Amino acid sequence: MIQRTPVQKKRRPDTVLTDHESPVSDRRLVLYETPAPVTAVDPSDEMVCTYHCRQMVKSDFLLALNNAENQVAEYEAKLAMLNSEFSQSVAFIPAATEDERNKYKDRLLSLEQELDASKGREHALQERLLKEVGDSMMRYKDQVKRCCELEVCYYTVIVPEKQLT
Repeated sequence: MIQRTPVQKKRRPDTVLTDHESPVSDRRLVLYETPAPVTAVDPSDEMVCTYHCRQMVKSDFLLALNNAENQVAEYEAKLAMLNSEFSQSVAFIPAATEDERNKYKDRLLSLEQELDASKGREHALQERLLKEVGDSMMRYKDQVKRCCELEVCYYTVIVPEKQLT
């Protein structure tokens, strides 16, 4: 037996369906909101990207600084350990050879140099961070100043011209 689809019923002209689908045809909840008023672009929106980029660079820099501080702490711990070993080897082992003492002294001096170098790097990183923060604050202030000037220009020159036409 062959089944046919029934012929569609003719509709009245006031109930003719349009080509597009009804937004509630699949029975989902559809929220209709009033459209937001058209306003000028907020100048701070344009600076959000630069702010986020600056924050990412700042976080990377702070991670590097944290790693340097951790390295300094490790070197200080090694230095303390070698100092104690050196003092024990000198005090408790009277038969320690001059070569061993020189080896410990050299190792102690090299660790002190590494500690001083890492402290210098940490200080340089802190100075660089302060300089970058100061520079970015100046650039941000300049951008805000420019945005305010453009906004004043817009409202004093362009808006009155539009009202005249």
